[in-house]
Amino acid sequence: MTRRGVFQLILMVIIIVDLISGNGLSQKTGDFNDLSISINVTRRDFLPCEPVTFSITMANKTSRPIQAHTMINPAYGFVEFYFAKDTEFEKANASGRWPSMTAMLGKDVLLEPGFRRSAKSDLFYSHGKNLGEEPGKYVLSAPGTYRIKSIFKSQRGEKKVESNIVTVNVKEPTGVNLAAYEFIERVRVDKELYYGDFLLTYFIKNITTKGQKEVDKKEEFLSLFSKSQYARYMEYSLGISYITQQDDILFRRGVKLLKKATGYRNFFLAEDVSEWLIRETRDRGEVDKAKEYQAEIAEKLPDSPLARD
Repeated sequence: MTRRGVFQLILMVIIIVDLISGNGLSQKTGDFNDLSISINVTRRDFLPCEPVTFSITMANKTSRPIQAHTMINPAYGFVEFYFAKDTEFEKANASGRWPSMTAMLGKDVLLEPGFRRSAKSDLFYSHGKNLGEEPGKYVLSAPGTYRIKSIFKSQRGEKKVESNIVTVNVKEPTGVNLAAYEFIERVRVDKELYYGDFLLTYFIKNITTKGQKEVDKKEEFLSLFSKSQYARYMEYSLGISYITQQDDILFRRGVKLLKKATGYRNFFLAEDVSEWLIRETRDRGEVDKAKEYQAEIAEKLPDSPLARD
């Protein structure tokens, strides 16, 4: 056999081995659409207007590397959410506690087989297609069964991967929860406030005239429905609005509200609350208090990075 023939034989063997191993020369990397996207809710039963807390996971379950970006956090703008109740799916154009914007693009990288990354967030309030439209509505706006799914987009948006569909149940509120729910819906429908997402909206450093109207309405809500399941969200948002103010009386009121919010069992915003308590008290020079709050979060959520210096 000539030298040329030997070379061709070796090349053929390499190609055959490569094909057998599933990494053919023409298929060295998988497509973006080969990614696996899944969502999982942390609870199944809610009251109307409550946030839906969940995790979203991207993974490469194939035997080949996949070229893709990893901006799975909804804040970056590559994750879309859709919800439905007895209808076709509707996009949640703005929601929860992440900004409706696209952050600086991350580069595509090779995600090896077995790659997995998760992010946690919540789905809450959906505005109209244009964010200035009012009124918007809460994702879980009324009792019933809801279906929720997500879509993960490539950097240019030309490729999309759809997740599984999860279902959650929204129960009929009763007693004080019913009265609180009717209050929340009345605020939204009557356009009584400038901001639609009444439960979680907060104001940092400067409370405007419009913001003060909402703060006053939150105080009214707590005076009427402090025993409702919705109170924890109001204590969270109102507490942050107060703890960031220079006024010492408002600051103490904010601390009291946030401390109460951390006392609820399995409250998904507990870590966020503790972060505000630690940071704001430390910024005011109350170092011992900040350490106290850090010790509390270490006891309640030992895996939280806030539990460590």
